[in-house]
Amino acid sequence: ASGTLILKENLGPQSGNCFNVTTSHTTIDCNGYTIFYGTSGSDAIDIQAPDPGGGNITIKNCIFNQNVKGVTDSQAIKSYGGFFNNNFWNNTIYSHSDVGAITIFNNNNTNISWNTITQNGSYISNGSGINIQQSYNFYIDYNIVNTTAVASTAITYSTGNATIRQNKLNATSVNANGLSLTYVIKGTNILENTLITTANGGMSISSTPFSIFESNDLIIRSNIIKAKGDSNDAVDLDTVNNSLFDNNTI
Repeated sequence: ASGTLILKENLGPQSGNCFNVTTSHTTIDCNGYTIFYGTSGSDAIDIQAPDPGGGNITIKNCIFNQNVKGVTDSQAIKSYGGFFNNNFWNNTIYSHSDVGAITIFNNNNTNISWNTITQNGSYISNGSGINIQQSYNFYIDYNIVNTTAVASTAITYSTGNATIRQNKLNATSVNANGLSLTYVIKGTNILENTLITTANGGMSISSTPFSIFESNDLIIRSNIIKAKGDSNDAVDLDTVNNSLFDNNTI
């Protein structure tokens, strides 16, 4: 049923999902407690399509700890389906999986803010701290994402529009990226973020703080972009049109 659930103690770990959210107008407030998850490829919170056009789901004040390494396909927050007006606020996530710590598909009008994510995957190719696909009207603000996972990306956003503002993204492993945008459209503003990559390895290894592919009508303003290490590009653009790069420090 819809309503507010406030945790009074730590939860998990367990073999299945800790929570399956199937009803709109639901809030999970962890109240600073920890959810241990991901012991067998399960998720901490799996938001499943409750009703057509549903949403208004809030996850806040949680500590998500995937304390088991080597588990694939395990997310702290997973939201698949046509949701509107969801909020993921003030959560701390420790992830060791090969997918996004927060993974979202086909959500709209969603706010992801004030989260701290550490992504420490142990795979050849890892996921993102925040991975958003085919979604529109997102606000991604004031998050801190640190990834030491090989070939991971702090924030991935594909197919939609968003305001991405004042995030601190730090990728410290090989072939890792800070912010990756693909097929984003008019109405996307990238403002006042700090994007840092540090690759470890020889000249054949590269990392990029900021990459954009096949996107149009963007405003990219007042960001700090740092590429440290050998053979790293600060900004990688491929088929980007009608966009404004203004007052960035690279």
